[in-house]
Amino acid sequence: MNDRQENNLSRFYAIRKLCENNRNAWENYLPFVRSFGEFLAIIPQLEQNRDIQMTRITGVGEDKKALRQELAGRAWFICSRVQSFATATQNDSLLRSVKMSCTSFTKGSDTSLIGRVNIVLQKAGENLANLEPYGVTQQLFDELETTNNDYSTALSSIEDAVSTRKTATSALKELFSAASSVLRQRLDLDAQYFKDSHAEFYNQYIEIRGLKKGGRKKKRNNNEELKKTG
Repeated sequence: MNDRQENNLSRFYAIRKLCENNRNAWENYLPFVRSFGEFLAIIPQLEQNRDIQMTRITGVGEDKKALRQELAGRAWFICSRVQSFATATQNDSLLRSVKMSCTSFTKGSDTSLIGRVNIVLQKAGENLANLEPYGVTQQLFDELETTNNDYSTALSSIEDAVSTRKTATSALKELFSAASSVLRQRLDLDAQYFKDSHAEFYNQYIEIRGLKKGGRKKKRNNNEELKKTG
């Protein structure tokens, strides 16, 4: 959340605490009961989306980085062995298909790395029976395939985490707007009912809400004065 949202949530907590501590003042006044209930229901939703937004994806990113290094190393070893086999057997078609350098695995985008690894897996798999003398065993092949799958899963996890955080950020904006609307359009008006009957509760409420007579106007006038002198 940004600073403004943090401040608004703190005020929401203050309003909730005030109302819960003065339940005897309003519990029999149905309009306020309904308005406060609607306002109260929004706060857990705000907290839930705040927690989602705050979730760090650093750990997933570090896992991805380590997996990429492992995947690039495994892929290049098998790729270089297939190149050697293709050269020795004068298989030009196979050699062209795996003509990749070490940096082609360590550099470039995530999707390009996966694409190159898939080519290596395909060509190595087609010639696996002849590659053992070159150091490519079934175990090494399986390990490359597993690492490739793990890397793809890590990429998906990061994409899901980023998407979830974006959704939470959007939801927070809507929820803060909804809570503010309930306060302005309903609870602030319903609180007027207690001006005489429960003056202390009323005064504390308008203090938290910044609704004291002349308060906002004075602030606005001060801002205008600053603009003139600035």
